[in-house]
Amino acid sequence: MTTQGYARPEMLADTDWLAEHIDDPNIRIIDCDEFPEYRRSHIKNAVGIQVHHYIKHPDYPKDSHAYPWVAEPDVVKELMEKMGIGDDTLVVTYDANGSLSAARFWWVLNYYGHTNVKVLNGGWRKWHDEGKPTSIDRPPVVSVTFTPNANEDLICTLDYGVGQVGHSDTVFLDVRADGEWDGSNSRGNE
Repeated sequence: MTTQGYARPEMLADTDWLAEHIDDPNIRIIDCDEFPEYRRSHIKNAVGIQVHHYIKHPDYPKDSHAYPWVAEPDVVKELMEKMGIGDDTLVVTYDANGSLSAARFWWVLNYYGHTNVKVLNGGWRKWHDEGKPTSIDRPPVVSVTFTPNANEDLICTLDYGVGQVGHSDTVFLDVRADGEWDGSNSRGNE
């Protein structure tokens, strides 16, 4: 299903594999780019996200709500069901920007207990460059049930992180781009 040589290949879907399974009703392909890009062209049978692709709580960061990193369970449940993602659905996410948004969607699903999700290796650019099937049509969405079960262990709060400083079994990774890290990209200053 995925390319070899990765530490966690089960998290990836290969473009050839997806092309072979593009009409499988048990797979839901999610275009994680902003909705105008989805409407221009997307992978055949992909569904677009009609809300902000980070799926954060709508009031973040204005309040101290329990779910500032992600929308509340009922909001996520409604969104996933509208997109045709049920408890047994295999989800394949992709975007055209280095898989940042696709990985974020992967994380939201994992946070809410849906671990049957993969990121398309190479994303939209690889798919498009290989001449694989694209469309401008929205696929039909079947009625499904999505049951969100939040896994709080996937969030490292500031208090927890500070408490782990100096522990030999804890590693902190700064995965920002160089420009975000050194401040030359304003996104790193927020």
